[in-house]
Amino acid sequence: MATIDTTNIAGVGTVTIGVFTLDHCPPHATCRDGNRRWTVRINFSFIHNTVSLRDIIPPWAAPPADAVAQMENLVASNLRAYQEMWWNYQQRNPSGNTIGACCLDNQALGGGVVQSATFDPATGTTVVALSNGVTHILPP
Repeated sequence: MATIDTTNIAGVGTVTIGVFTLDHCPPHATCRDGNRRWTVRINFSFIHNTVSLRDIIPPWAAPPADAVAQMENLVASNLRAYQEMWWNYQQRNPSGNTIGACCLDNQALGGGVVQSATFDPATGTTVVALSNGVTHILPP
């Protein structure tokens, strides 16, 4: 896992947030506490530039809701770095050949289906080519 953020969250302790090199879709950040009691995964989008809780493993050891909200805020505040890391890792991920580097291929969007996508980390834009011949440039 490549770390993007390491922070101390009240009542939880040290939390490391990053992206695994050969991780699976959908795009997400992995948050781990220093004692490895739990893992929180936070989805993020290349289309809407949003974040949302994916899951907590194991659910019975979940950190407090306010700590999870802080983790979501950390991912949201550094979203472009997470998107860039995900994109770069997925370019080299063998499973990316069938599902697309940012996990958008074959998803419905704007009256078509995503056939291919590219992400520009410098601008934070995602360009998607649809089955209906339309290309969308999605702003950061």
